Amino acid sequence: YLRVYTSKFSPLLGTDATVYQLYRTPDKHHKDKYVFDVLEEYFYREMYKLLRVEKGLAYAPSAESGMYDKYGLFLLSSDSEIDDIDTNLKLISLVVEKFKKGDLDEEELKKTKLKILLSAARGYETNEDFSEYYVHSDFEIKKYGALKNFEDEIEKVSLADIQRVSKKYFHAGNRVIAVSSPTLTYTQFYILVLAIIILASVIIWRVVLRMRKK
Repeated sequence: YLRVYTSKFSPLLGTDATVYQLYRTPDKHHKDKYVFDVLEEYFYREMYKLLRVEKGLAYAPSAESGMYDKYGLFLLSSDSEIDDIDTNLKLISLVVEKFKKGDLDEEELKKTKLKILLSAARGYETNEDFSEYYVHSDFEIKKYGALKNFEDEIEKVSLADIQRVSKKYFHAGNRVIAVSSPTLTYTQFYILVLAIIILASVIIWRVVLRMRKK
């Protein structure tokens, strides 16, 4: 079944919304952690290509795999004009459906893993970068007694892993759709302010008339 959540309070005033598709995933100790790292890169590229480059309906579409101690979330999100909310949600669904139908084949998988490995090779340039890496990898030391080789684990991800994860997690029963939009657009705000001013003026005018009659 379809689960949809909406929020009208973030922000209170604005012209843009944010749309999300979320999938529940396992925790960071699970063997599929690195499969989701690969999928994060793949979905980011596909979301950016479709929503920003081809359709021009979003500035910063995103894909993120968040895996924590007890659970994980795979998040596909995009900024959106309010009038384009439904369209952008449909486009995100289109990216997911293409993936489920085999868009991520052997060739695309190799390209995706290469992109991740190249980014990792130049990703740790400062002490802060290294500190963050060790903090986020602390659970590996506790569980395995040492840090796992990130590059080796990414290389091990196979098309069979991708297909297995696709069937297990990327289905409607595991999906939540969320929309975060402003309470009022600027146009609605200006109309509301104008209406309040008019109403206040009418009330003051009637009060003044009554006082004059007395």
